[in-house]
Amino acid sequence: MSEIDQSNIDIVVAGFEADQSDNDILSTLFSNGVDFTDLRRLFNDIVKEKGLRLSVKDRKIKVNELLEGWEPEDASDVLGRVAHLQDELKISTGKAASSVRLWAKENDIALPKPEKKVREIKVGFGGVMEQLLDFALENRDADHADFKKFCRENEINENYAKNAVNVVDFAKKWES
Repeated sequence: MSEIDQSNIDIVVAGFEADQSDNDILSTLFSNGVDFTDLRRLFNDIVKEKGLRLSVKDRKIKVNELLEGWEPEDASDVLGRVAHLQDELKISTGKAASSVRLWAKENDIALPKPEKKVREIKVGFGGVMEQLLDFALENRDADHADFKKFCRENEINENYAKNAVNVVDFAKKWES
């Protein structure tokens, strides 16, 4: 394995200070002559030696300190605390969120869930089909060629013309 020389340490420390991704730092180490098979191990050794990233155990201790006495009031409070952990611990949103969930589970605290948005279901047609059916109402004797012409003039994919003709034909059969 490559020696942990000062230039490699400097590369990793500078990468963390510049908020570079792990892949960018690894690429720089490779450019500096570190053998490909040794990259990850060397990177992890430097990170551990220099304390650039918290271990799982250390992160759990820090999360417990940061969340001690916290009682979540609503979902936005939880999201705010996730963002706070992310900033304090320099971790991803996903890790911060899972840390909050784990902390809550271990402390028997129920996390409030965001309210589900109720979407109103719209009845009827919209968009392209609405345009085509409006055309059909205005031109009751329109045939497939008329619908294709309408589609071209309105920059609608001509494949919709066949659908519209089928709907109109069905409606005419339904009426009779």
